[in-house]
Amino acid sequence: MGCRSKVDLTETVKHCRTKQPGKEGIRCGRFSAQHDLSARLPGWLPARLPTRSSRSSRPTCKDGPSALCLVGNIRTLPYTMEYIERFAVANSLDVYMVLQRGQRQGSSWLTYGADFYGSETEDLILHQLQTLSPNSSAMRIREIIEVKDGSCAEYRRSFLSHQKVLTYSNCWDHASNSQIRWLRTCFDRVLASGVQYGRVVRSRPDVALFRDIHLSSYSCGSIFVPYKSDPSPVAGDWFFFLDFAVLRSWWSSVEAASSSHQWPYPDFYIFKRAALKRTHLPAVIVRAPHVVECCRLSQDGGQEHSQGEALDQECRRLLRSGHFSGVWRSFTLKVREKHAEP
Repeated sequence: MGCRSKVDLTETVKHCRTKQPGKEGIRCGRFSAQHDLSARLPGWLPARLPTRSSRSSRPTCKDGPSALCLVGNIRTLPYTMEYIERFAVANSLDVYMVLQRGQRQGSSWLTYGADFYGSETEDLILHQLQTLSPNSSAMRIREIIEVKDGSCAEYRRSFLSHQKVLTYSNCWDHASNSQIRWLRTCFDRVLASGVQYGRVVRSRPDVALFRDIHLSSYSCGSIFVPYKSDPSPVAGDWFFFLDFAVLRSWWSSVEAASSSHQWPYPDFYIFKRAALKRTHLPAVIVRAPHVVECCRLSQDGGQEHSQGEALDQECRRLLRSGHFSGVWRSFTLKVREKHAEP
């Protein structure tokens, strides 16, 4: 026999009362269930319940937790971790880290190098992150992946076989593809987690957020990316966020562009197929405690320039006051500055 998924209360149903001693025999009749029940319902209930929408309820980018992919060289993480933690806690983020050791400069156009604190300091940083207790940080760290030299040989040997969702395998030993394969590694972990996230955020270990960013205040459907002086679709790839629901399809377009060797760097091609929303975000690259790239905040080609200029000036004021020079409280280490060569 089949079953009925719903009941029509207006349907007339037959009812019978069994005979009781001293009472008349069985009485059978018909009544309108809606009419009979409405007499018994309290006055605050509506006479007719609202009909359920025929559309299924789908999760949006504002439902559930979101994920943060922190990907790149460790660099100035001791100084930026305070801002990363605050952002993660405020937005209920699960944090996935792909942290590369060493002083590789990547694709930086700068004429000076980022701070590098040596392998012993990086040993301590990785160890203390991996042994964080809930009492020392409210941040939810889901996974920490250590990358030693970042080469294709290491990638193929230690990471490629562990990819579950993003099974791309392209690897070339140059800075542009290096960024792609380690972002791929982190995004794959997020997609394979089994969690239905709302949004996915990408940031770098050397990026500080000097104002609060509330993801819920941004609309769904776009990738939000910092401005760059180049025309769209070029945008700042050091910090951005997008809907989890489109992560996999967007990433397939990134892999296609990377495989065709589009150039020069990822920020020139990864947003070409995206619903891009360039905007001003208080996310700044910290090369050293006293070398902070505030200038990037106003490089918007004249678009919404007053907002970008205001962020630039605020960043410079904070820099002068030593705002970016404090080591995160959960790191018990003494950092000795050692500048990498440009």
